[in-house]
Amino acid sequence: MDMEPFEREGLADWIGPLLDGAFVTLQIALAAYALGLMLGLAGAAAKLGGSATLRGIAAAYTSLVRAIPELLLIILLYYAGTQGLNAALQAMRARRV
Repeated sequence: MDMEPFEREGLADWIGPLLDGAFVTLQIALAAYALGLMLGLAGAAAKLGGSATLRGIAAAYTSLVRAIPELLLIILLYYAGTQGLNAALQAMRARRV
């Protein structure tokens, strides 16, 4: 068996794709942080200073989210979020995820 092609591959062959992946990971993390910050600030503003209706909606949302285990929320968001994202992309005639 000739193992020579595998022996020539080293870190230099993979550094480009690894850096690309790290950059995409940072982009996703920063986008998620920004989205979470905006949603958190909107929820806090609704709960602290909004109308009675907004305070009620914010209180109901807080109670509901606190009652659901985090792992279940992650699973629900993963599957439902992917389907929702694909539906939105299909409506915009873009490629599916």
